[in-house]
Amino acid sequence: MKILHVTYSDKGGGAAIAVARLDKALIKQGIDSSILSVRCSEKTKPSIPAFGSIKLLLNQLENKFSWRILQNLKCTGFLGPCSLNLFPTGIHKKINASDADIIHLHWVNAEMISIEEIAKIKKPVVWTLHDMWAFCGIEHCSENLFFKNGYQLPLEKKPWKWHWMYRLDQWTWKRKKKAWKNCAFHFVTPGRWLANCVQSSQLLAQYPVEIIPNPFDINRFSPQNQSSVRETLKLPQNTLLVLIGAAALNARHKGIDLFIESLDYIQTSFEIVVFGGELKTSSKHIIHQMGAIWDEEKMASLYSAVDLFVLPSRIDNFPSTGVESLACGTPVVAFNIGGLPDMIDHKKNGYLATPFDVKDLAHGIDWILKQLDTKNKTNYQTLCSNAREKVVCYFSEEIVINHYKNLFLKILAQSKKGQNV
Repeated sequence: MKILHVTYSDKGGGAAIAVARLDKALIKQGIDSSILSVRCSEKTKPSIPAFGSIKLLLNQLENKFSWRILQNLKCTGFLGPCSLNLFPTGIHKKINASDADIIHLHWVNAEMISIEEIAKIKKPVVWTLHDMWAFCGIEHCSENLFFKNGYQLPLEKKPWKWHWMYRLDQWTWKRKKKAWKNCAFHFVTPGRWLANCVQSSQLLAQYPVEIIPNPFDINRFSPQNQSSVRETLKLPQNTLLVLIGAAALNARHKGIDLFIESLDYIQTSFEIVVFGGELKTSSKHIIHQMGAIWDEEKMASLYSAVDLFVLPSRIDNFPSTGVESLACGTPVVAFNIGGLPDMIDHKKNGYLATPFDVKDLAHGIDWILKQLDTKNKTNYQTLCSNAREKVVCYFSEEIVINHYKNLFLKILAQSKKGQNV
């Protein structure tokens, strides 16, 4: 059984990291797995380049042109990022010419492949969704419900840019509907929320959806001695530390602004540790800026060094950072949205706040930190133990790969029988 993962990048960003981990985990289980990507990392087992040097340059120009169109039309309040997948690249020919038994699509935006070319893939296709783009128009994350009604747009008076942007949404959605009407996709989502979105969408409701979480190396992400890692990372020893961060720290859907707003309501004294971008706030809290961290071992140390990780996302599918923190035995506070309830059990390994109540978010942070602020830390230690156990039982590599292996075998059996499912 040969699996070819198709993704724009195998480095940087949650989707890229998830693909690289899945590829590695499949190989550990004896499955022939490889990655076809535009942005390839330099690894012992490098990815297959999607394009040659000339085609790569053309793809970059097409991506910039597409992005410029979207930026020029972007209006206040519109939630990016977004993709057109407009330009044909011919990559489907390379995919069809491969000896793979199953094509596993992941994040294929940034003009890697056009919407129409996705329909031209002749091999069985599994598509793991890392955001909402597949069933939306141009949006990767959607706060509206237009994907449920086929982008039947409201007629209220809005700025002209609003109308043009949503007309573009509608046009892109119709392109998907036309191109994919005879396709036999098998969708996978890491959590229940995104699966429900697929099943409630007008575009993809007829397709089968499997819920399979992303795999995590529970040996790499595991609890470490807090005092030792704080010393290594040059963080204070006798202070409560709260971690916040994301690769795109300023993205609206990551909700960092909500965390900043919640600081006014938190009673417990603590310092903030930030990874990813730079956190700017008028708060009096001491902030330790750690910068961008791509090394998994350093991230594991950082999770172990802090007392709590806050994930204040407005929209999120299945953020790897949340599971990584839990795997390291560090409780997580988040809003009760998206895929967060799949990983966080309220008051058992973290806290799920009412969306998007900053006072309740503050209460959750206070609630966990106060477990540490007492002489008897048994409750906090139980939270940490539950956090680790959750990942070991549900998200470890062996468990996740068994789910994928069963799905792949089922699809291959159906394919041999000539069934369209």
